Amino acid sequence: MKIHEGKCTEKILKERERIGSRLAILRKKRNMTQEELANLCGVNRVNIAKIEKGAYNVSIDILSLFPSIKRDFL
Repeated sequence: MKIHEGKCTEKILKERERIGSRLAILRKKRNMTQEELANLCGVNRVNIAKIEKGAYNVSIDILSLFPSIKRDFL
């Protein structure tokens, strides 16, 4: 899927990276592996890794599966 060209693309990619980085920090804070988080949320570990790298367009639906996401993340 191709995203809008130019600055919009840069902003979107930076936001994905910011979200992914924050998710990784929260996961590690809870001493969880990517595998444990994936199992808890019912998603594939590879998707967790992609989300944390900012290489996956994570939806609100997927984010809502993560424990305590509303309190700690948003």
